[in-house]
Amino acid sequence: MEQRPSGRRSPVALLAVGSEMAAATVGGLLLDYVLGTLPVFTAVLTVVGAVSAFVLLVQLTPPRRNANGDATNGSDRVTDGPGHAADGHNRSADRPSQPEGPPP
Repeated sequence: MEQRPSGRRSPVALLAVGSEMAAATVGGLLLDYVLGTLPVFTAVLTVVGAVSAFVLLVQLTPPRRNANGDATNGSDRVTDGPGHAADGHNRSADRPSQPEGPPP
């Protein structure tokens, strides 16, 4: 899909997101009517349509930009658990420790 110079998405792309779910639900209703299994295909295809619409919305979301204008994934660093960076350095050791127990 083509991106406008201003960074805004085409209204047609947003229309596609809404029609994803509606088309799946209508398709489920038609299948249920023809096969006589009323709530089954409607429920299943509505969930499938909602998931596919959400995936399309995520794909349409522009990447975050940092102060330099570079695209990021929204995280400054990769961690390997609480307080540990992927490089093995314990970041929580850099912070001043909190006293344990009630104040004297």
